[in-house]
Amino acid sequence: MKYILFLFTLLFSNIVYGQNIDDGTYDAEVSYHNPSTGYSSTYELEVEVEDGYLTVIYFPSGGWLDDSHITPAEINGDYVYVYDDRGREYEVYIYQ
Repeated sequence: MKYILFLFTLLFSNIVYGQNIDDGTYDAEVSYHNPSTGYSSTYELEVEVEDGYLTVIYFPSGGWLDDSHITPAEINGDYVYVYDDRGREYEVYIYQ
């Protein structure tokens, strides 16, 4: 019984924590919030996924946030929350 529970837990954790998202670039809905100003907005942006982690957020102007601005965050299902080096918050929903 313990073996079956272990296998179920292992399988479930791989599905829940981003392992079902292959490496690559995805369209995503990104909700942005700046706690310093109170400004919030939602955008359709591209994001990069690597090994179940969100690693880059791309902006239409040609800019991006990568590991020099955000710490790669583990994807939980299709969602992930990241914070940049200025304390701004990003809630990302990855379309699959």
